[in-house]
Parts: sequence; C-alpha cells; structure tokens
Amino acid sequence: MTAADQPLKFLAVDERWIDETACIRRRIHPPRIHPQPVLIVDRPWEALGVLLYGTVHRAAPDGALRMWYLAIDADDHPRLCYATSSNGVDWQKPELGLCEFRESTANNIVFDPPGRLDGANIIIDPDDGTAPYKLVCHLVTDGNEALWGAVSRDGLTWEMQPQPIGGGFSDRQQAMTFPDNGELVVLCRAPEMFDTYAERAVYRITSWEFKTWSRPELVFKSALDDPPHMECYSMTGFRWESVYLGVCERMHVAPDVVDCELVVSHDGRQWQRIQPRTTFLELGPPGSWYSDWICTSSNPPISRDGVLWWFLSGRTGCHDTTPPLNLRAIGVATSRIDGFASLTATEQGGWIRTRAFTWPGGELAVNADTRRRMSMDRRFCSGRIRVEVLDEAGVPTAGFRREDCQPFTGDTNGESRVVEWCGGKRLAELAGRSVSFVFILESANLYAFESLR
Repeated sequence: MTAADQPLKFLAVDERWIDETACIRRRIHPPRIHPQPVLIVDRPWEALGVLLYGTVHRAAPDGALRMWYLAIDADDHPRLCYATSSNGVDWQKPELGLCEFRESTANNIVFDPPGRLDGANIIIDPDDGTAPYKLVCHLVTDGNEALWGAVSRDGLTWEMQPQPIGGGFSDRQQAMTFPDNGELVVLCRAPEMFDTYAERAVYRITSWEFKTWSRPELVFKSALDDPPHMECYSMTGFRWESVYLGVCERMHVAPDVVDCELVVSHDGRQWQRIQPRTTFLELGPPGSWYSDWICTSSNPPISRDGVLWWFLSGRTGCHDTTPPLNLRAIGVATSRIDGFASLTATEQGGWIRTRAFTWPGGELAVNADTRRRMSMDRRFCSGRIRVEVLDEAGVPTAGFRREDCQPFTGDTNGESRVVEWCGGKRLAELAGRSVSFVFILESANLYAFESLR
C-alpha cells in the first residue's frame, strides 16, 4: 500500500490493509431497527402505502432532513412526495401547491409524471448551480418501460429531460455519486438481464453530465453459495471513507420475502461479499411494519447526533399481495459511526498485523470497544487493546513496542480515541516513514483506525 492510495481511515470491512491475523474474527454489526415506523399512511394520496423508494438528504446549513418518497393512491397510482424533519423521527408533510390530486394542490406531491412511476432517487450535484438536484426514476408508459431523468433547482419543482436515459430497463434502480471524481452512477437492471441470466442482477451505468450514459455493465449477481431461490433484487451503493459499501436487497422467492446483506467494493464497480456472510437488515417479527420486506433509501446513512441513521422502507407483505395484507411504512435504524463490522478477539486474545504503508503524520486513533459482550454496560469494559509499530524491516520500533503502549480499555462510542505511549512519545515523529501496526486485542472489537492530525 503506497501513500498515494492510502485512505484517511481504515475500516474493518476493508481487507486491503490486513497482512496477517491470529485468533481474530470479523463480526458484522447490523443497525438497530426501531420498532415503530416514522412515516405512515395518513393522506388520501397515500391510501395503498408509502415506500422509501426514494432518498433522504440533510440540508445545509440548518441540518434539517428532507425526504422524497413514493405514495400510492387508492387507484394504485404512485407519486413522488416530500417530507421534512428536524430530528429524523417526527416528519411533516407540507402543503406545497405544486401538483394536483382530486382537483386540489393542498398536498406534498412534488412529481407526478405521465405513466407509472417507480424508484425516484435524488442526487445532489453541488457543482451544478442551475439544477443541482438530479432525479432518476423508472416509468412505464403505454406498456413501455424506461429509465428517465429530471432536474430541479430546489428539489421541489422538476423538469423531465426530453429523452429517456434508456429503454427496456426494469424497476428498482438506485442512484449514487462518486465523490472523488463527481461521476454519476446508477445501479440498475439492464434490458438483457433476464435473457442472459434468467434472474435479477445488478448493473451499472454512468454519466458525467446527466445526458449521455454508458452501456450497462454487470457488477453483482447471485453466487454459488446463495440459497437456490434467492436473487439480487437491487442494491444501494455509497462511498464511505476508504471503500464503497453496498446494501444488497435479497429476494427469497420461496418464501417470498426481501431482506438485506452488506457488500463492499474498492472501486465502485466490482462488489464482493463480506465474510462471514450474515444478514445486515433482518426482517421483523410477524405483525411488525417490516415483517416481509425491508430495504434502504438510495442515500448513505446519515451521521447525526453521534450515530448513523438508516432510513428504511418496510412492508408486511411481498409480491402479489395488496392491503390489508401488504401494509407499507417508512422507518429508521441506527448504528455506530463506522460500526459496520469489527475485528474481534475473545478473552483468549489475538492480533492483527497491517501491511506496510507510509505513515502520513499525526497520531494513531482507534474506534474500538473492549466489552466482552455488546449487551454489557459500557462501564464494564474488561478487555484491552495495545499497539506495536514495526519498521520497514518488520522490527519493533524503539519507544513504540507493545510494552510501550498504554493499553486502551473502554468504548469510544463511535468516536476515535488517540493511542497513547509511555514517556509521552508521539507517533507524529514517524511521519513519512514506512510502518506497519500490530494490534493486540483481548476481549475487544476494533472497528477502524486512522491518523489524526
């Protein structure tokens, strides 16, 4: 690993920085799904349900949350609606006066194009001063399906583009951006998907100016170790620190339910499953708002109040079911900052050695938890973490050996805590030198480490 490709932060989901381990296991940490939904049906144009086949963004500078979601009326006609919240739990549906429903504009509908609308995802392009809001949706018109784009100055009034992004695309696309180069990306279902694979799969199309798009490229599909009746229904992707993370909707045809798995990519193009494979968003108990279907909005989780907020779409039925058997609602889950997974050791102890890389300067900081069990009170952290610094020859560096490290015990609670050394030594003095770290864990979870300057 060179300084040129070195990320600011190393996450437990990313194996590129790991050289060798002993008695260490990776543990996936699913978000905690809150039992009650935060947005439910309470308007006539939402009669058959609300779906977060849409997007949640945090507005600047006040930090308020803005949600674009689908509402389906009693005639099974979907429309894109808009809601706002100051705390992520209590949502308001403002009367905007933009679109007509039953001869009245007293509603929160912002987009009602001709045809049947599905999966309207919002991208905010800060480099476009004229129309920073970009919308990608699926429309069926006169029996023909296609992906379409629309643009907006404020996210409320939308103008459809004159030509579709592409014809023959199926529904359940998800829009994302590459923050490092500004490329616009849509993860979607290509027209040739069923002819080629006879099942759902995830393709990728890209654009620089939101007008011309690349040809679909397959990036993710079912694997040999998947259950026989499971398909990759769709996937949300987003950049997070040093990697791209994806939440793959898994459709289990028998029984007909949808849950989610966390996946990873180093380039946003080729995606891999994270070992060990576990369910990231599990279905709720019978009678809950997400008993048969759960998926995320198109945006990354939002960092707020010291935790990550995941906004979710849930149903009490899956395909070929209608209300009252298929109730639809929008909910939320929360998780630790950078807490997608941890590298874990039991009381037996274990270690992780990193690959050699150039230390950029600053102090080493860890996001970690030394509780024996996640359910324990944070005041009772009996484990510990120590660090040893190796030079380019693999020899422990004087002043930064494991016996020189002051053991860390506690829970950083999603924040980064600086590793301290005896005698007041500072890792900043190794800036520009080739190093590798050995993390020695006892009853501990390491979520991430980074350089703090």
